[in-house]
Amino acid sequence: MKTRLPRDWAESFRPRSIEFCLSLDGRGAIGRGRSAPHDYGPSSSGYYALGDEPLLATRQAHDHHRFVTLEYSREHLQAQLASSESELAPAMREVIFPKREQSMVSPQQPMSAEQRAIVASLAEPRVPKAARILWEPTKATDLRAHFAFHPTSPQMCL
Repeated sequence: MKTRLPRDWAESFRPRSIEFCLSLDGRGAIGRGRSAPHDYGPSSSGYYALGDEPLLATRQAHDHHRFVTLEYSREHLQAQLASSESELAPAMREVIFPKREQSMVSPQQPMSAEQRAIVASLAEPRVPKAARILWEPTKATDLRAHFAFHPTSPQMCL
């Protein structure tokens, strides 16, 4: 999508949700209140959570925007990950199981090679259209796992 004017992207966020964003092309910024916004550029990824405080987010004008976002309620992720809470990356644990629910934005990170491969497969699925009902959720689960857990040793990646 290409826009002539900057686009307010925050209007799509749902209360009490956590959204994972992987940007292929285009530039945007997302922030909280008066804090400096985090810039998201091509081949970057990050996540943000919406609590009671609204987030501010814009996509820059004249850019071609291509991105994948995965949005989940905090409650859904808590139920799904309760048995693995202690294994979560510390920042992700704080977002999913907060002491006090609040809005937050992670710094953007370069997309990993694995994330790029998953996003590329979503852009050009190699399964029949009827099979996507099973295939797409597995890709989303793969992406969530890349955000939620950090391997502690090379053996864990095997």
